[in-house]
Amino acid sequence: MGDGILLKPGKPFPEATLKDVAGCLEYQGTPQSLEDMENLIREGIDEKFVRRSAGLTKCIVKKL
Repeated sequence: MGDGILLKPGKPFPEATLKDVAGCLEYQGTPQSLEDMENLIREGIDEKFVRRSAGLTKCIVKKL
């Protein structure tokens, strides 16, 4: 055979209902508002951007 990768289809998951899988959605904490969730997502994005920017700054400084 030539160079390449042979991909074979996987076996599908068995059919399930929401009732079958809803147990993994259980939350054991105080409810969060949509505003709280959006703020936490925004904070996470900001932190990731700061870390990425800091990494780029280190790379630039090392090259100088």
